Amino acid sequence: MEMRLRAKQFILVLLLPLWSFAQNDSTDGDGMVYSRYVYKLDFPIRSGSLVASYQNEREVLYLTDKSTEANVQAISYSNYYTVEKEFQAHSLIKKPNGHYKKKKVKEFSKKTITSSGIFYDDLVREGCSFPGITPGSKSVLKFKSIISDPVLTARCLFNLELFAMNIQCTVNVPDYMKVRLAFFGDSTGITHTTVKTATSTLHSFSAARRAPITYEENSLNVMYYTPHLIVVPISYTLNGKETKLAGTVENLFSRYVKILKEIPAADNKELNKITDSLTAGMTDSAQKVAAVFNWVQKQIRYVAFEEGRGGFVPRCSDKVIANRYGDCKDKANVVVTMLQRAGVPGYHVWIGSRNKPYTYEALPSPHSDDHMIAATRLKGEWIFLDATASEVEFGMPSAFTQGKDALIHLTDSTFLVKQVPVMTAARNLIRDSLKVKLTNNVIEGKGTRIVTGYIREKYESRTAETHSIAPDASDFPIGNNKVVISNLESAMKGPGTLQSSYEFKLSDYVHSFENDTYVNMNLIKDFQREFIELEKRKLDIEADYQYTISQRVTLDIPDGKTIAEVPGNRSFSNEDFSFDIRYTKKGNQLILEKTITINHLILQKKKFADWNRMIEGLTKAYNEVVILRKN
Repeated sequence: MEMRLRAKQFILVLLLPLWSFAQNDSTDGDGMVYSRYVYKLDFPIRSGSLVASYQNEREVLYLTDKSTEANVQAISYSNYYTVEKEFQAHSLIKKPNGHYKKKKVKEFSKKTITSSGIFYDDLVREGCSFPGITPGSKSVLKFKSIISDPVLTARCLFNLELFAMNIQCTVNVPDYMKVRLAFFGDSTGITHTTVKTATSTLHSFSAARRAPITYEENSLNVMYYTPHLIVVPISYTLNGKETKLAGTVENLFSRYVKILKEIPAADNKELNKITDSLTAGMTDSAQKVAAVFNWVQKQIRYVAFEEGRGGFVPRCSDKVIANRYGDCKDKANVVVTMLQRAGVPGYHVWIGSRNKPYTYEALPSPHSDDHMIAATRLKGEWIFLDATASEVEFGMPSAFTQGKDALIHLTDSTFLVKQVPVMTAARNLIRDSLKVKLTNNVIEGKGTRIVTGYIREKYESRTAETHSIAPDASDFPIGNNKVVISNLESAMKGPGTLQSSYEFKLSDYVHSFENDTYVNMNLIKDFQREFIELEKRKLDIEADYQYTISQRVTLDIPDGKTIAEVPGNRSFSNEDFSFDIRYTKKGNQLILEKTITINHLILQKKKFADWNRMIEGLTKAYNEVVILRKN
């Protein structure tokens, strides 16, 4: 499985088999509805162990000629954890008299799923094409399987990719088993009933006429707003012996400790040699941690593996060092091992990306995490070390883990759940300083840009393939599209700070009439006209990080001219976003100072109107000009 982020791609460390139907990519779903969608889950005992029995049945109704072109459907499953499986599929072709003729599907296609950045993936997609589909026809696809690890069961969603006439979810809980039924989202319109049988309790969830999932650009993962059920096995008892699985943080941690104990033994000769060389002469723990982190971050290439149990168990550190590549858990294990060699406590950490809407308390399950990092404690503060973020500054968490629960392995019997800090807007800065003058109504200037935090990481990550840290001219949208950027140079100025300097000329921007010259000093118009369409936008908007934009424009007043008119200062203040624009006259110069602050990771829908008011204020400020008059 693959976790996609806007800035970068990181592959899931924990393989969670999501048995989910997929429609042919050639359709947008118009004219197709689920007439019936059934999810069944049971937990039988097989060969002395608990397994999960999973069934999924989908009936799709095709309403239009366009929809009949999308008659290819498939299901994805883990080839490792799915120990038994059975497919059945048939078309129900509508006849003129209104009855249906059944036509069985005889051939299924099968292929391994591949994604960018994945070296090996044990997910398999198996599907078929339904014959004879015409408007009014139906397709029926049934899938049954036995999942060897009952903790890795699928989620039941109550909004799907298509409109659903009926969704049914049944969970049979045997008396020898304890479960946690974790429901997330708005349960309006979803009924839940229970029936006690002689040997189990049957839970039934049902919903009718469910709208399809809404997808919008820069929105949160669908699990944040789609009602869904996750069944988390707590334990089962067989022959008087209770086996704990998950369902509590303690159980989940014990499961993960067992996984760590599966890490193959390593002699670590090369690792020890490298660590000793990196930390030679250092007495400060922070220096040692930084040296180790930076080396693993840069020298161990991130390559994802998703192969059954290997999707959970870190590879031995000497193999990762020898190969010079590994996935997130491999890199985390190398960091921990090197820190221990350097005499600094290092800890394995399980964590969910911001794609996951869960806390460990609400959902003590592998569904809550999809990533592994390392951590250490310096001067009483936890430092989270994600070496998969190849350009993130030491001391900062990866952007996509901000605010998330971190499950820290202290010892094999003790753990700590700690929330990863959210980096403040001041920590992620883009600051432009422009000094400009007028020459025959052409603006000539010099600029300096300083970027820090995740903004610097974004620049470096984007240019990693060219081995350059420099922004390019397109990063400086000054004035209009006629600007010419020259002599652009960039260099690191201290830890975590990238500085760029450049020169520019801007034509057809300054206007004159009679004795007056009109100059708009807002040379960089961030967020110009970035209004949210209140009638169309349905979902909250996610930001990668909080940040601050700071600009200072210094205009030399030409000889023979005076300042006749200066726009008033403007500002807008909100706890989630703000701006401030001020003009100051200093000697023979006029200075514009602008600050825009984005103080949120999630822009909630209830704040959209306030956002538009801020953009309206910015737009007015961007349209205002300074008037210079001949003496």
